[in-house]
Amino acid sequence: MIQKDIDNRFNSIIKGLIKVQDENSLPYQTFQDLNINSIAFVQLVVMCEQEFDIVFENDMLLMEKYPTMEVFINYIKAKSS
Repeated sequence: MIQKDIDNRFNSIIKGLIKVQDENSLPYQTFQDLNINSIAFVQLVVMCEQEFDIVFENDMLLMEKYPTMEVFINYIKAKSS
């Protein structure tokens, strides 16, 4: 899967979940910056698993594993390749 395609599809998912002020700064923001709580995080994980046909490892189902959205997106990219 093309990396840019993953970025675009992820951006569509996140926009459906929350209001994104600045798409360009999204990779550098945290879940807290975006006001994503644990319930919204689980929704995001499920949506990403369905969209990208991946499964998050159990130890990666903690928000604390992703200091920025870029780390989260990179995990998706790694699982998609």
